[in-house]
Amino acid sequence: MSQKELKKKLSPLQYEVTQKGGTERPFRNEYWNNKGEGIYVDIVSGEPLFSSTDKYDSGTGWPSFTKPIELEGVVEKQEMLQDFSYPGAVLRVY
Repeated sequence: MSQKELKKKLSPLQYEVTQKGGTERPFRNEYWNNKGEGIYVDIVSGEPLFSSTDKYDSGTGWPSFTKPIELEGVVEKQEMLQDFSYPGAVLRVY
């Protein structure tokens, strides 16, 4: 999918997070407090990433999971989140 097509498909925030490495604000994102059962998928590719059965409350304001469905395609990075005053590990999926 081209960048032009992605900009049409995704919201500005989704584009920033998935294409430019941006970060959603904690406690103000779509899935941090979601209690529904199901599979979390990559918004760009549709690939399944995480199961709700592996979700837990980390207290960070972002959805947190004990493991991905598949390890392939998952990259873990340690980051300092300067904008949010919360140093911690952030899982980015590429």
